[in-house]
Parts: sequence; C-alpha cells; structure tokens
Amino acid sequence: MRSVNLFETLVMKRKHTVLNQGTASKRPGRQRKISNRKRFVTLGKEIAVMRKSNRFVDERTNNKHVGKKAQTKLMYNLNLTHRGQTLYDIENLNHVPDGVDGEDEDRMLQDSFITETNFGGGSADNEGTGKDRKTVIEEMIAHSKRQNAKRQQENDELYEMRQKLDEESKHLMPRIDAHIGQDMEVNKQDGYDRVLREMVFKPHGSPTDKRKCCDAKKEAEKGQKIDSDPCKNIDVPKAYNQFLELMDSRDAADGRIGLVIDIIHTLNMSNNPHGSYWSVLFAYLLKYVDDRFTQATDSSITVEFQTTHRLTPLLHDIAKRDASGIGKLYLDLLQEKYAEFKTHPQRYPGMGTLIVLKLVPVLFSSTIRNRSIVTSVLVFIGEILTRCPVHNRSDISRGLFLVTTVLECVEQTKGFFPSAVVFLLGVLGQACPEGSQSPATSVGQPFKGTSTLVFPTGSKDFDDTSDGMQLSEHDLLSVDICPSFKMRAIACTISLVTALCTQLEHIEAIPILAGNFLQLLLILQKSPYLKPMQEVLQRAKQTISKLSCQSLPYLVKVVKKPKLFPLLEPEIEPAYGEAARRRLNVAAPLRVQRRKLQQKVKKVTRAAKREIRLDNEYIAKLRHKVRTESDRERSQKVRQIFSYISSQQDELNAFERMKRHKK
Repeated sequence: MRSVNLFETLVMKRKHTVLNQGTASKRPGRQRKISNRKRFVTLGKEIAVMRKSNRFVDERTNNKHVGKKAQTKLMYNLNLTHRGQTLYDIENLNHVPDGVDGEDEDRMLQDSFITETNFGGGSADNEGTGKDRKTVIEEMIAHSKRQNAKRQQENDELYEMRQKLDEESKHLMPRIDAHIGQDMEVNKQDGYDRVLREMVFKPHGSPTDKRKCCDAKKEAEKGQKIDSDPCKNIDVPKAYNQFLELMDSRDAADGRIGLVIDIIHTLNMSNNPHGSYWSVLFAYLLKYVDDRFTQATDSSITVEFQTTHRLTPLLHDIAKRDASGIGKLYLDLLQEKYAEFKTHPQRYPGMGTLIVLKLVPVLFSSTIRNRSIVTSVLVFIGEILTRCPVHNRSDISRGLFLVTTVLECVEQTKGFFPSAVVFLLGVLGQACPEGSQSPATSVGQPFKGTSTLVFPTGSKDFDDTSDGMQLSEHDLLSVDICPSFKMRAIACTISLVTALCTQLEHIEAIPILAGNFLQLLLILQKSPYLKPMQEVLQRAKQTISKLSCQSLPYLVKVVKKPKLFPLLEPEIEPAYGEAARRRLNVAAPLRVQRRKLQQKVKKVTRAAKREIRLDNEYIAKLRHKVRTESDRERSQKVRQIFSYISSQQDELNAFERMKRHKK
C-alpha cells in the first residue's frame, strides 16, 4: 500500500459527468478545514475562557463544597509545605506582609517581600481581623504612590536649587570669560612668520626651467606690493565700526567700490565660506547705504546715488549666496523702518527708508521664495501713499519715487495697486484748474492743497532742454515748487500713467481706469503752458484711448453643465424549468407556499442538527486533547518527583553508610 505524503495535494477528478448529480469538490477536505478553522475561532475561544475570570478564586473555601464528601475537599491537600506548615494548615492565605517596606531605594522589590507574598492570601493587623488580598494590594499601591510623590517633590526641590545656583553664577561668568580669554590669547605672527609659512607650501621649479626664476621674482615683487597695502589682506570685519573705518579710509567712490570687490574676492577664494559671512557683509553694505542717504544733503545726493548704482550689482550677487539668511535680515530691516514710520505716520519717511524700499525690486524678484519680502514692501508703500499728506515739492517727488518702485515690483505679476492709481490721479488733478474735474476724478486725500501744479496766468514759457522732462535727485530734498518742477512732475506722472495702464490691460476694469485718466489728460492738453510736453501727452492719449474704448464684458451666470441622465438597462433574470413555461406572473396558492416553507424548514433543521453534532464532536475532541495534555504533564511531574525522591534517598543512604563506616 502506498504511504501518504503529508506534503502532497490530492486532486480528485471525475472521468465522466453524471446527469442530475451535483459536481463534487476537486479538493477533498477543503470544506472540513474551513469549518474546523471557524470552530477554532468561535468555539475554541469560548471554551478557552469558560469558567475563568480576571481574579484568582480559591474554590476550596467556597460554600458549594459544603455538601460534598470529605474526600472531595481533602483532594487539595498535596502535603506541600511552606516554612514548616502544610498548605492545608495555611489554606486561609491571610498571613501576608502589609508591604510597608516592600521596596528598596532602587525601586526594586526586596527578597523578603517576595518570599512573604508569593503564596498570596492576606494579612492580620494588631486587632486580629484578617485582610483579604485585594485590600493588601490596594494599600501597597497607595504606599507606592506616596513614595513616588515624595521622590518627585525632592526632585523638584533639587531642580529649583540648581536654577537658583545658575542665576547666581551668571554674575561671575563675564569675569571668568575675560580670564580665560587672556590665558588663551595667541601671540600675533609677524611678517617673517607669515612669509615663512607661505614658503613651506610654495612649489619649487626644476633646475632646467630658467623662466621660473624670473617668474618667482615677479611673484615676490607682487607679494610685497600686496603686503604693503593693508586693505588687500581683508576677510569680513568683525564689527560695523571696523567696516566703516575701512570705507572712510578710501576717499573716492572708486576706492570704496574696490574695497568691497576685494572683500568679495577674498570670500570667493576661501574654501566654502560659511553663509553667515555673506549675510554680515550684506548687512554692513545695506547699513552703510542707509546711513549715507540719511545724512545726504543737496550737494552730496548725486554722489550717493551714483555710488549706490555701482554697489547694486554687488549686492545682487551677495544676495544670491545666502538667500534665506539675507531674506530674513531684510525683513528685520523692513520691520525696523516700519516701526520708525509709525512714530510719525503723517510724514514721508527719510531718504534711508526710500532707498531700502527702492532696492527690493532689484535684489528680490517677485517669486514664491521672495513673496514675503515683496508683499511687505508693497503694504509699507501703500500706507505711505495713503496716510502721508502731500504739501510741497519733496512730498510729490517721493510719492512718484515710490510709485516707480511699485511698478517695478509688480512688473512680472501684473498686480493691481490701488494706492498708486489714486496717487497718480491726485497728481494729475493738482495740475488741472479748479472746477474743471468731475467728481469721479477728483481726489481729496492725501492731497491737502488744490491745484498746486497749475501754472499761474502770465507765467513764461518753459524752455525745454535735454533733461527738462525728468525729475532729478535734488527734487527729493527741495521744498519750493517752481515752474520747472511743475513741468517735470507732470511729464513724469504722465509717463507713469502710461506704464501703469499698459501693465493693467488684462484686467476687466481697465476701461474705467483709462477713462478717468483720459479725462484729466484732455484737460491738460488745453493748457497753453504745457506746449513742450505735447508730444508726451499725445502718445499717452493714444495709448489710453485704446484701452478706454474696450467693451466691458456683461455679467452672466455661469453656464451649468447639462445633467446626464442615467442609462437605464433592463434587468434580465434567467428562468428555467417550470418558471420558464409559465409566462404570467401569477401568485402561487397558499397550499403550495406552505409546502415550500415546510421543505425549507426541514432542510434548515437537518443542517442545524448536523452542525450541532459536528460542534459536539469538536468540543469532545478538544476536551480529550486538553485532558490528555494535563495527564501527560501530571505523569511527567510525578516521575520527576519520584526521581528527586530516589536521588535524595540514595544520598541519604550514602550518608548513613559513611556514618557507620566512621564508627
């Protein structure tokens, strides 16, 4: 007979199909495995926890054993002893230590406590009343919590003492740091040591190369020239005062630019300089520019703009080296300038603040990375143009200067800035005679005066020159409004209006904005004193007229998408046998329905009886398995006990023989 291979899958397949006979499974035992697995998950788990709870219950003292025979109760006496007493004598299990000294200093249970409490039960107090195990455990938990609270209190007291000691020691740290700094100070190297260190790493030429001797002499002369100039051997100064001294040591602007270039070259030649060096250099240059423009006068403002124009490419290159650090530094500077502006919100800020705002569109593009900087600058400029009243020449010049900055910031994003539009409308309105404007184009705030840029009657014609139509840097500091400034301010405003309308040609409201500007341009075109700027007016009028003629799109509702009707498909149910022959859907009589129900009940009852029988078989097998396992463990323990007893008896006999031999 062939032996069964446990790792082989048997597949039974019929050779011929039999009519009116169900197809048997090709894998025998599969359904039995599935049913056994379900019974293991349901019945097996239920039997495993049957008659069990989360507590140990001593059923030997329970009342249900009262009516049984004495042998049933004595079966628990296994003659096992503990400290000289049998378990039968101490089965009350009430003598348990109270656990007061249950833990040592290392929060570990003591051996005595474990020895006294391992066999459970309870304990007896002074009055002789016994405590059950639950009460003893609760007392132990309470005592442990008290110990933990006491230990936590001690730790808190130690922490407070350490904090107090640290506060007291802070007064001594400056003296200690000064003393350590004096001890660790390294002597400065003189010129000889520096030259010697450079010669160690200097490559030497071969004797056959005669040209290297001449090259070495040239290099030595070049090195002497470099050593003679103290500014050639610079890294970034450690303080702004040192940087300011180096910049002041150069008289001309070329020397200062050359000093900055030397510092940048030194950082580039160093191996992987830290990003903070670039941030520090950027902060020094920005602070230097701010201070120079803050102290600028009418005679020095031109030089300061020229110097800043030459420093801007260097600032742009430095800003790329440490973008994140320099961005945070610039935001801090903007916050500082905004705080200064808040002290006098009704006054235009100084030239230092204006130049800091002007550098933003040059140094930081309006991308996602620099959006926080550009947005902060636009908000700052919006508050200046809205709140600061316009009184004199410098106010108008600084306002137009800020509008130019706004147009540069939103050149890529094509954003709409209402404050700039209102300011340009106000400047053009100041150039129109009183009563010539419509209410839609008249601007009250922040312009306090009316018609400040209108030419008085009888004024002379303005002679146009090469720079006659441009504002100059001196207008930012001057106060008096002269005819020359009026002409140049109007020309600059018209140019800015043209650029603004060109940038906003994609928005829907451009016809209205262009129409308001066009009304003011038509009024200015009639003035006999603005003949030199007729060409500028004509170009602006043509551009703005095209934008004002655009038709506004009508407001229409959003077109709703057509609702898709569900595709209805017929539900086709296959019918065989008698149902196929019966075309009409006629309800069956009650007798037929009752017979069908009885057949179903009989079938379900038969299946239920079968499942109950299989469940009983599974439970019987499981109990037999548990009983067999327990018997095996018990027999093994009995054999082990007998083995221990026999070994002890052999040792005792050997000891007795030795005693008799000695006698």
